[in-house]
Amino acid sequence: MLVEACIDRLHELAPGTRLRLDVRPENHVAQRLYERLGFGHIASGKPDGDDLVMERGAGPSRRHAVDLPTALVARYRAVDREEIGSSHLDSAAHLDALAASIRVQGIRQPLDLAVAEEFATLDGNHRLAAAIRVGLTEVPVHISRRHSSPKPEHARALRTEDRAILHSALAESERRSSGSA
Repeated sequence: MLVEACIDRLHELAPGTRLRLDVRPENHVAQRLYERLGFGHIASGKPDGDDLVMERGAGPSRRHAVDLPTALVARYRAVDREEIGSSHLDSAAHLDALAASIRVQGIRQPLDLAVAEEFATLDGNHRLAAAIRVGLTEVPVHISRRHSSPKPEHARALRTEDRAILHSALAESERRSSGSA
């Protein structure tokens, strides 16, 4: 409960913040704890070690994911991870491994799409690139409302044709998260 309270407070102070941690693959107890706290596996290993990388956004972990069309979500990505990248996480080998995992297990950690009145931001560009590689037509998304200010550099203008779909998804997610599903 203390960790959840700290994560919720971080969300109040710095909305959109991502939390990332490394955990040893053999430490199944810690992995289960982090999964219960809303962390999902995003990578296996790093160049300097074999740790699993887990991540989640700040804010309530009790959010429910909604499935959205992959093409719609892709319109709000900051970068196409197939084209731009760092030496490790954006390598072809990393995306190949992530795609192989998604092909077998699906997307275990939903993408995060934050919607403001005029723009949206996406966190989960690697998972989205792998989902596109695998040919998924829908992806699980944690969707949330975002303040219009400050507007992040990676924000993408909200398309008119997406507005109704995203507002409906927001309503569904909020309804499910409140327990009235």
